[in-house]
Amino acid sequence: MPSRRFYFGGNAVEWSVSVEMLFYLLFPLLIVWIGRRSKAQVWWIAGAACVAALACGEAARAVAGSDAFGGLSLYVFPPARLPEFVLGICAALLVRHGLPRVPMALAGALLLGSYLVVHVLPASDGYGSVRFWSLPIALMIVATAQADIAGVDHPFRRGMTVRLGQWSFAFYLVHAVVVTVVGELVFAGESATLAAVLIGVVVAFGGSLLLSWLLFTYVETPAERAIRASTWVPRLPGRAQPSLD
Repeated sequence: MPSRRFYFGGNAVEWSVSVEMLFYLLFPLLIVWIGRRSKAQVWWIAGAACVAALACGEAARAVAGSDAFGGLSLYVFPPARLPEFVLGICAALLVRHGLPRVPMALAGALLLGSYLVVHVLPASDGYGSVRFWSLPIALMIVATAQADIAGVDHPFRRGMTVRLGQWSFAFYLVHAVVVTVVGELVFAGESATLAAVLIGVVVAFGGSLLLSWLLFTYVETPAERAIRASTWVPRLPGRAQPSLD
């Protein structure tokens, strides 16, 4: 059973590091194996990934019924998150195979609908709520990628939106710590005024945004350039060598 002390101690969002490590280790194998499948076979793999993600979510919901942290344990269990990663790989390959165009409006509506559904689920549902996110998010990514390939203008291609996307992972890494620190300051007493809460929200968001820009600019970007300059990029079966730009 995963320990809350290790998974959620310190910077709570770092629970995802073990999940990401598993994905990075398996990616060379998965991309080659799935990349060699036919279009029809990739569809079957994508469908199986969706079913597996739903099954993991239902299992977590069942466990959470008697043990809330038990459901949360499945949330952080790396193999349980693998179906979502496989679905993403399949989505990318299907786009390359010429997937029928997914309208961004439809993908956005499905994503909004899943968001609303998740937020009416019982609080003890834990990882179970994630089962509603996988497919809508994949469709939104597909719709955006297809629009980019077709050269269609959309909000995600514009200046500030692009920059926010670039900073998003750094924002994810720092926001929990910033929110915790600001929360301790705002709610140090037994009560806080509405004005103090609003100021706390602004300070937490602004501080997280500033730190994410600093991390992206002075840590992530230089590190990525160094890694790309020293890394051999393998060729996908039957595909052109991807560009590093």
